[in-house]
Amino acid sequence: MDRKECALKSGAEMGINMNLQNKKVLVVGSGKSGIGAVRLLGKLGALPVLFDSNEKLDKEELLEKTGKIPGMEILLGSIPKEREKEFFLVVISPGVPVDAPWLSGFRALNIPVFGEIELAGSYAKGKVIGITGTNGKTTTTTLVGKIMAAFYESVYVVGNIGNPYTDIALDTREDTVTVAEISSFQLETVYDFKPAVSAILNITPDHLNRHHTMECYVKTKEEIAKNQGKEDICVLNYEDEYTRDFGERCPAKVVFFSSKRELPQRVSTTPLCRRSNRGVPACFSSSDTAWETADWVIYSFFAALVKLPVSAIASIISKCRITIFSLLYDPLFIILPL
Repeated sequence: MDRKECALKSGAEMGINMNLQNKKVLVVGSGKSGIGAVRLLGKLGALPVLFDSNEKLDKEELLEKTGKIPGMEILLGSIPKEREKEFFLVVISPGVPVDAPWLSGFRALNIPVFGEIELAGSYAKGKVIGITGTNGKTTTTTLVGKIMAAFYESVYVVGNIGNPYTDIALDTREDTVTVAEISSFQLETVYDFKPAVSAILNITPDHLNRHHTMECYVKTKEEIAKNQGKEDICVLNYEDEYTRDFGERCPAKVVFFSSKRELPQRVSTTPLCRRSNRGVPACFSSSDTAWETADWVIYSFFAALVKLPVSAIASIISKCRITIFSLLYDPLFIILPL
């Protein structure tokens, strides 16, 4: 399966007019993601239909979780074939495979299939930092979110970390910073999602029962940057073969990080960020990969947002740190100035 087929499998080629007023939208899955999507759709004036294949679920309990939205319906067990044409949009939870056979009926009717990231991103405001990778996503997202909160009034940490993006989308403002941990399952269903700064921390074999091939898994991870331009930044791991290769064709401005080496440099730009022989910025610091990655995601975000040199941003960020002790043992995360 080639890269193009992997992308088409995700439904990423389908767009939609996002005026959902009085439109019937099918939401698949009654977990946090599905409930969050239903709540957002209700606020947008849509008519959500929540579906779950578990027919033993309590409909009243689900209605309570969603806030009893006027016009909402709950379907359990299966979706009658004759009802497929009723829906304007299908929103699937991350646990639902995009190539599930029963979704083919909706695609045959040209009904778009989205996920929560695309749905929420269509209505959220402000800047987004999107973080993915096989390992280290939650640690990096947590660190970036806490440090962002030290500098900005309106900050949300969402996504695969456990807080549905859909729950806060309408609360965001133009000055909001949203830090999103995004899994490969969530990236299967993005269309216009465009973070100001993206990061792919690493890619190693995982979820191949879902993505089928390593090539498709890699391609899905790369979807986080597909709508970015040169005004945006993508932070990549130089020590990972897949992300290093992606740096050659990434549409965003690439910033590499490495915990093992000072990368070959051709042109020095700042004491902290130099150009590699591939012509893209190569950044490096300590041997702690989690801190290293978080640092450079933060530096890159500030640089993209306020257009300051990375060296100046590093000076600002050095005034704030989160202790490893508080990260591991204190759920309140104490932020300590140096």
